[in-house]
Amino acid sequence: MILKSLEDLEKYKNSMSISKPLVSLKDINEVSEGGGESTNTCSNKLFYWNFEPYYIEDLVRCYEKLTIGNINAARLHELEIDLKTISEEMISENTCPIEAILYSSKIVNNLLINNNSLIETLGNVIAHIYCRNEFEYKDTVKFILEEWSWPTQVMILINACGKIGDVELFKIVYDRHTKGDTRLQALKAFMSINNETCIDYTLKIISLTAESDNTEVQMAKYFIHNYTKSFGNEAIKNAKDYLNAPTINKQARKIISRVIPSASETEVITLDIMIKKAKNWEVEYDFEEIFKKWMNNNTTRKNAFLAIRYSNSPRVEELIISIVDKYNCNSIEIGTALITLAQWGSRRGCSKDFENLIKEHKSDITKKVYCNAAMCSLGREEDAIELVKEFLEENYYDSRQIFSMIRDCAYKSNQLLRYAVQIVYDEYLNSSDDRKVIKAINGAYELCDKPKFNFKDIALPSIKRAIGLNENISKEYSEEVYAAVINLVERLLNDKNKDEFIDILFFIIENEACNQRLKFKAISMLKRLRVDPPK
Repeated sequence: MILKSLEDLEKYKNSMSISKPLVSLKDINEVSEGGGESTNTCSNKLFYWNFEPYYIEDLVRCYEKLTIGNINAARLHELEIDLKTISEEMISENTCPIEAILYSSKIVNNLLINNNSLIETLGNVIAHIYCRNEFEYKDTVKFILEEWSWPTQVMILINACGKIGDVELFKIVYDRHTKGDTRLQALKAFMSINNETCIDYTLKIISLTAESDNTEVQMAKYFIHNYTKSFGNEAIKNAKDYLNAPTINKQARKIISRVIPSASETEVITLDIMIKKAKNWEVEYDFEEIFKKWMNNNTTRKNAFLAIRYSNSPRVEELIISIVDKYNCNSIEIGTALITLAQWGSRRGCSKDFENLIKEHKSDITKKVYCNAAMCSLGREEDAIELVKEFLEENYYDSRQIFSMIRDCAYKSNQLLRYAVQIVYDEYLNSSDDRKVIKAINGAYELCDKPKFNFKDIALPSIKRAIGLNENISKEYSEEVYAAVINLVERLLNDKNKDEFIDILFFIIENEACNQRLKFKAISMLKRLRVDPPK
């Protein structure tokens, strides 16, 4: 049967070995009884453990008590005691209770959405259970973070991860749950542990914040009010350093600046002011002295290199080349200067000195990608292709940072970059090495997600062709490739763009090479969509 619509899914699902697109108590009854084991073979593979279905019934009754009357501290304490009591029974039968507690909490999703105290209570319970048997339960937590598609239940688990403090779990949270509804809980989790990894993850999330929705507004407030409380005054230096990050946007810069003492010159001299002065170089007779002053301050140095590219003065190249090696600039600052020289040179022409500067820095892995971006801005095809490959390979910088350079170059070289993306995607997706295929699929998130300089019309059709969607291609990929495809769809899919992704989900459901867990995940994603009834 060929599935063409969500209506077809209703007819098709009954013929599948997966009993239902949404699990129920009947599904749980399919799990073998007689004690727990961490090798669940249930066809939908929703749970990592097998457990008795009556535990779900007991847990549901605990949650149902919350639906009567107001939720206060006493009610939450009672819930915590009840959940721990049932957990002890499950643990005594060698069964991990974490999945059961989370799954049964779906009955109070409407309460969880607006009650952070309830989320905190459940997070405390799960963290308590985890610490009882960390060695055996860690894989369970990783399984849920990687496989479950219910944002409210994932939020509860992220809250627990913040209390557990395991760096390996934080990495999964950062890689998979820093977009969408789980962003705020991810930020709070990172800010609950004081170490360099969590400081870095926190600043990375905030550096991409634009306060474009209510969640990001809440994230900004939480970050500003709790940054030094969580990480101490020593972390102010990290925040200052992050103001030089290539991915940071104007709004994020303002947010991060709020945690730096008000005496910081960064708050007084904004990038907008710098650009205005650079544009008026010819009438700002002391501009070169002002520029050198900016260079002396490591919080304004990168912005100085950004601002000066807007000047039409014939002395831009001469000034940058004469001082770039004099101020102990870091790799990001030197890289920004190289891109500025290229973009200014695309209007005014580049000298031999600029070419020598590129040769000098291209062998340095920390600056190579900036050299590629600079030459791409000047229209060099070879460097544009190399830039896109660096974006997928992440040899030094992560894909988000490199995509910010790609967007920067796209102002001057959009068509060249589109050509480069197509060339690289054709190469990677047609590779016999599944690792390269997966890199192309994972990289497509950044290419498809941004509203400006979006490469979705190249990356998405290329992926669809590669996996054989709508074409008679017999090639089969590994389970990891299909998992990468469905994870990409999960990160991008919403009600507004569903028509672009529904065919991929149907393809996963129908494809015999895909395991039942992926099929179940595809069905779950389809069922969450808002679909207009047939006319």
